[in-house]
Amino acid sequence: MTVTFADRVVHLAARAAIGVAARVPEALGYGLAGALGRLFFALDRRRRGYALKFLRNAYPDASAAELRRIGNTTKWSWEGWCAAWVREKSLRQWAVVNVISAGAAFAVEMTPGERALILALGLLLLAAELMNTAIEEVVDYISEEIDPRAKRAKDAGSAVVAVTAIAGGVAWLVILIG
Repeated sequence: MTVTFADRVVHLAARAAIGVAARVPEALGYGLAGALGRLFFALDRRRRGYALKFLRNAYPDASAAELRRIGNTTKWSWEGWCAAWVREKSLRQWAVVNVISAGAAFAVEMTPGERALILALGLLLLAAELMNTAIEEVVDYISEEIDPRAKRAKDAGSAVVAVTAIAGGVAWLVILIG
């Protein structure tokens, strides 16, 4: 296998991340190593060795099978996000709203707890949209016939998104009004 410039950059970035993780408090280091390992595992099949090294550092007591399971779970989650991103305009729209909301949460004076609430509700909104997408995909896969149960399932999924968006709006109102 030929080592390219990009391979060297990734290797140096991985080594730097390992160095940083080794110098921070243990719990934070494990969290950072695990996050980086899952990210590398999801993004590039060729660099799974780096990912497994990060995961071994984050979860030193885990077996090889457990590490593969964590890596596969991350990969499948990433693939699900990418598939929904490509196919669902509403997910992209909510992501833009979420970025604007997050930016406003850091621009407006508020307590850390209020900021955390706004950010968490934004992420929950994206999760609700992903769940709605999953419900719609399953219903469409099972049958293309018009059925009142299928309509209710799709409407309920849409309602989850709406209720979550309303919760985010209510949180913003309460924080801004006082």
